[in-house]
Amino acid sequence: FPPGNYLVSEGGLLLQGGVEMVGSGQAVTAITVKTDSTVVTFDTSTCNHSAVKDMEIFGYQSTSATTNAVVIGKNCPVILRDDTIWFGYSAIYNEGIDSLIENCFISGYVAGVTSQGANWYVRDKLDTPGGFTSTYAFLQGSPFSGASSSENHFIQCDFSGTYTYSVSIQDATNSAITVIDGSVLSSPIDITGAKWTSFNSCEIGSSSFNAGAGIVSVTGSFGFGGVAISDSGNVVGSGNYNITF
Repeated sequence: FPPGNYLVSEGGLLLQGGVEMVGSGQAVTAITVKTDSTVVTFDTSTCNHSAVKDMEIFGYQSTSATTNAVVIGKNCPVILRDDTIWFGYSAIYNEGIDSLIENCFISGYVAGVTSQGANWYVRDKLDTPGGFTSTYAFLQGSPFSGASSSENHFIQCDFSGTYTYSVSIQDATNSAITVIDGSVLSSPIDITGAKWTSFNSCEIGSSSFNAGAGIVSVTGSFGFGGVAISDSGNVVGSGNYNITF
């Protein structure tokens, strides 16, 4: 896609297996909807090795949005790289398995990422644009029926912005494994359904940290204003500063 703003009709684009959409850069190529519609859907039945790279994807720009900007179908291993993905109910609704989301700027009106899958996130910015508020940077729900895994890894990600929660783990099956390494989390953390959640070498900005489910490991991390982790009988870790269990 050369530079330009490409308007897609209601229903958006369906990417099948082996198809890559490549723009000319995050600042110059944009794909947009004007209605309450998904922009890009990775087709569940054929989506192996599909990708979106080097572009902006703008979902419905209204706080009343009910659809997600990007939808990754069940078991899809896809790549999102060097993208800006904003707006919609969730910027990314992810039921993928082993997808890679790398160097992306992600923000939706209710959630940046809503996950029912198991994927890799590397150097992503889950932030809110100016004047933009949201409930979740990352929301992990229960895995979809038949999912082979509910394990997500975040490496050097930025969960800053105006959020109610930087991370919320709400897996009713208590099978979610979430590993967050070398990341910044500015808003509260809430874990109400999980198997294991790990924070390693992280910077934690909010004093509100509810470790209410599963095993929670906090190691080598720093609390900016002092973090007292509640429901901490299941918390393990060492080498932290300004964080108490």
